[in-house]
Amino acid sequence: MIGYSPFGGNRPITGPVRQIQGGLLMNVSLTQPNQHTCVIGFSGKLDFQSRHAFQSATVQAEQASTRQIILDFTDLSHIDSAGLSLLSLAHKKLSAMGSRMVIANAREISCEIFFY
Repeated sequence: MIGYSPFGGNRPITGPVRQIQGGLLMNVSLTQPNQHTCVIGFSGKLDFQSRHAFQSATVQAEQASTRQIILDFTDLSHIDSAGLSLLSLAHKKLSAMGSRMVIANAREISCEIFFY
């Protein structure tokens, strides 16, 4: 996944972060469309095995001192209970720092976990 999003005027702050363990589990890209917003794009599965890539991306977004972090789930194929826990922990941490976390473009398949 290349660091682009539908918000226009994107400025990549890092290249893709990859975690490889028996193949590509998740690809993460970060873009900063303006000084107050960071978009983290996910491709693949958000689960226990991809936790390091997720945590690395959220730490980089925190270090960019953005007020809003958008998690773009356009290419996310799966999220399980461990992925949901990662989202919860990230939300708690970002809220305490005064940042807002938003989930965008969640597909039906990745949203199923929120309804069960």
